[in-house]
Amino acid sequence: MTHSLHRLTFTGLAAFAFLAAAPAAAIADASHSDTGIKTEKSGAFLHVRSGFVADDGRAYVRDSYYWAGAGSASIRRVDRLAR
Repeated sequence: MTHSLHRLTFTGLAAFAFLAAAPAAAIADASHSDTGIKTEKSGAFLHVRSGFVADDGRAYVRDSYYWAGAGSASIRRVDRLAR
C-alpha cells in the first residue's frame, strides 16, 4: 500500500513540475523579428524590429535603426511595451 502511495505522490509531483515549467519554456522561445534595408546615394539604412519577453514576463518590441553614410554612422534603439 505505501509503495503505491509513494508512486502516486511521485507521479503527482512530476506532473505538477512539468505543468509549472511548460509556460516558462514556451515564453523563453517566443520571439519575432523583421528587417528592412534601404540604400541610396546618401547612405544605407537598416531597420530591425524584434519582439521579446523580458524576465519580468512582459512583452516588448525593440526597434533598432542603423544608418551609415560617407562621413558618419548612427545607431538608435527604442524599446516599448507590446500592445
